[in-house]
Amino acid sequence: MGASTSKAGYAIGPAGRRQFSSRRPCGHFTAAGLLMRVLNVVGSLRRGGGIEHLLLRMLGAIRALEQRPDWRAEGRAAPLQIEICYIGRREPELREPFAEIGVPVWRCRESFVPGVFARRFSAALRSRGSYDVIHTHNSNFGAPALRAARRLGVPVRLAHYHNLTSGHANDPMRRWMEKWLASQVLRHATGVCAVASGVLRARFGQAMLHDPRARVIPAAIELDGSWADDAARASMRTAARRELGIPADALVIGHVGRFVPQKNHAGLMEVAKRVFEREPLSQLLLVGDGPLRPDIERRTAALGISARCRFAGVRSDIAAMYAAMDVFVLPSREEGLGVVLIEAQAAGLPVVASRLATTDDAIAPVAQRWIRARDDVAGLAEALCSAIEFVRAGGAPLDALRSSARAFAARFTPAAAAGALLSAWGV
Repeated sequence: MGASTSKAGYAIGPAGRRQFSSRRPCGHFTAAGLLMRVLNVVGSLRRGGGIEHLLLRMLGAIRALEQRPDWRAEGRAAPLQIEICYIGRREPELREPFAEIGVPVWRCRESFVPGVFARRFSAALRSRGSYDVIHTHNSNFGAPALRAARRLGVPVRLAHYHNLTSGHANDPMRRWMEKWLASQVLRHATGVCAVASGVLRARFGQAMLHDPRARVIPAAIELDGSWADDAARASMRTAARRELGIPADALVIGHVGRFVPQKNHAGLMEVAKRVFEREPLSQLLLVGDGPLRPDIERRTAALGISARCRFAGVRSDIAAMYAAMDVFVLPSREEGLGVVLIEAQAAGLPVVASRLATTDDAIAPVAQRWIRARDDVAGLAEALCSAIEFVRAGGAPLDALRSSARAFAARFTPAAAAGALLSAWGV
């Protein structure tokens, strides 16, 4: 077997000697032996955060892969020592779940001044020893960490983008800062990762898709067998509808998401009103919670549709909620990928969505007929009515769509995400 190599570093040769190479990381000799050290940098570790739980699932899947008998036989250069550097202000709520999979969390105090944080991060890295990989998960704001890592000779430096934008005020100073930080990412990163090709295109332009540093790492979505088991789904459907007070013969439009501006619940209420006028058996099931929920509940009352809307709140039995639905809708103004679209397709549902930069990445080709322009109330209502009619017709076309949607969703398993992540790290 040949040597495992590193990108501007050392590698382990056939006889176990360290050899200089310029291709990929291999690990460091420590008191515990040879380890490949990977540091993930995150801005938040709160419960309920999408990025945090995505990372938890991916790292958990990597730990599962390491337990396979063929892991060492595949020529892995060294065992992985994975850590997380947390730079948020709040207490990291997910410290224990990461510790349970052998991923320690430590903190480097943040600063809104990039140079100040770069110095703090450099000092932290020096005190903890050298790393093979620095992987930032805070979009453009990972630039200072990447700069520090480059100056310290870390061979693999990755910036990971989970959303279309950074979600900050769009004032001139912020636009300038974001543009400058993005240029710093491109200057210091050896790899630029995203949950969808549309994110890379929106962040850096079409040319980024042809940059050899660009990588798509699929979202790690946990889907157990019940999602595709028709008998299990039928049982969950009956129980969930009974609990929620939804008639058995209702045609249920479902939505899952936090009640925040980007999810566009206000627009969804306008869409629902139009659909209700055309589809007398249709109802709307809303799963989730958030600061705008009271406003949306008042809006349903003002529109006269309260009796046909069900607010289920946050649920742990999410598979049962999807089972209760007939069609899924996501009218968001912004999404990094739209994980709920993947989940809905895993449940075999036709999906209706607003067209965003990442929509094509998240919806199977067979279901893209129901994508409409963002904020197009009439168009989304028409698409929902079309999808409801498609479900009502049933038969072989519906069975084929469900099969294709589930096969598409299967691309986003934690194991698939873990494999892409390991490849990005050079493992």
